[in-house]
Amino acid sequence: MVFDKISSPSLKDMFIQRVEDGILSGELEIGSKLPSERDLVEQMQISRNVISIGIAELERIGFLEIRPRQGVFIADYRKTGTMDTLVSIMRHNGGTLRKEDIRSMLEFRIFIETLTTRLAIERASDEELTTLEPYLEILRSTKINKVAAQASFDFHHQMSIIGQNTLCPLIYYSFRPAMLGLWERYCRLYGIKSLCQNKEAYYIALLERDIPKISGLIEQIVNDSISGKNPLYSD
Repeated sequence: MVFDKISSPSLKDMFIQRVEDGILSGELEIGSKLPSERDLVEQMQISRNVISIGIAELERIGFLEIRPRQGVFIADYRKTGTMDTLVSIMRHNGGTLRKEDIRSMLEFRIFIETLTTRLAIERASDEELTTLEPYLEILRSTKINKVAAQASFDFHHQMSIIGQNTLCPLIYYSFRPAMLGLWERYCRLYGIKSLCQNKEAYYIALLERDIPKISGLIEQIVNDSISGKNPLYSD
């Protein structure tokens, strides 16, 4: 057995998480002013440099707004957030998404998968389409939810690559943590076999280069996960 290195979070990471948790719990209200760096140094007993770096990172993620000569304010992360914000929300909720976030992610999947599939059908060669087959083989053979989720993500990410749009793979990959979480949740609820069957039907329609058929499949599969026979959350 090989043991990985154990490392503790840095003071900067601990500061960032403390502020994130305060914002997401509502303890730090949107629009309110964060204490000054001097006050934070005294309260938290960490260096001003750590706090300065942490504040800059929290602004990048979308949790804080730095206003020159006014101070630092709690931003409305729903308007200023990035994918890093979503990852922070998942961490705050114990690694899971809220039902409204799940619904939003599923709705996004319809858009991005319809686009990447259409581009792959129009632009990819037959040989390039077969590069998706190894991920199906993993789905057919694995009994581990995490492995199945990764294979499902890799299947769609590869689809975005062979569609030859330079932005699609980057956009799709930025959603990786949340997407993996959704597929793991699906496997826990409905089994890897069900996920594999969906991907096989998807792949067959892709090889047939039938855009209407595969667009309908995407909508059916995703809508089943929103409010159909395989919902990923309950109202």
